[in-house]
Amino acid sequence: MRILFVGDVVGKTGRTAISEHLPGMIRDWKLDLVIVNGENAAGGFGITEAIYNDFIDAGADAVTLGNHAWNQKEALVSRSDHSPVPGLLFPRRDHKWPR
Repeated sequence: MRILFVGDVVGKTGRTAISEHLPGMIRDWKLDLVIVNGENAAGGFGITEAIYNDFIDAGADAVTLGNHAWNQKEALVSRSDHSPVPGLLFPRRDHKWPR
C-alpha cells in the first residue's frame, strides 16, 4: 500500500501546491491513501469547509487537524458525518480505501 501524508499545508501557497500537484502525484505514484494536514490552510491559521472540500477534490482521502483548526469563523465547526475534535481525521464521505 502506498501512503502519502502531507504535513502542515500553510496558506494560499500550500493550497495551490496541493491543487496543482496532488492529482498528478496520486496518478504517477499510484497512491492508495492520501492524508493532508489542514490545520493552517486558511491564511496560516485554521481551515474552512471550502478548503477542506478543495483538498478532497484534489484527491485527499482525509484531512487531519490540530490546535489551529478552529481559528477561522468559517471553521469546520459542524459536520453531519463527524464530530469536530482537534486532531481528528476527517475522511472523505465515500470511504473507498484503498483506491
